Amino acid sequence: MSPTSPHLACNLTVFPPDERERLVAAAKQLLVRAVEARVDPHQIALRFGGAKDERAHLRELADFIAHDRRCCPFLRHGIACDPRQGAVWLTLAGTGEVLTDLITELRRHVPPAVWPQARGCVRATNRDL
Repeated sequence: MSPTSPHLACNLTVFPPDERERLVAAAKQLLVRAVEARVDPHQIALRFGGAKDERAHLRELADFIAHDRRCCPFLRHGIACDPRQGAVWLTLAGTGEVLTDLITELRRHVPPAVWPQARGCVRATNRDL
């Protein structure tokens, strides 16, 4: 996440510079692999892969959360598994401007085609929050 947004107040300086670079690169590599994004007034949910990659996604998302909680302690993080799709969901929750700023930041990394309006969904733009 961006260390410059006042609403997010993400503090990447909790990591030494070499670790920070590695973690930012890993987060970008993870986010670009999201296959669906859902937004509601309280959270953003990103779906990753299917059943064959479930274990790898779970490990990678758990690692992402463990690090992201250190620099972004104001977010609520979660992982959910969908038994029908075999998909793994990362949820990031916040309120008001925090969520709006988070959407803006995630749009820089998550592919445009996975966002709701790209799939014809009208309820979930950041203006709706």
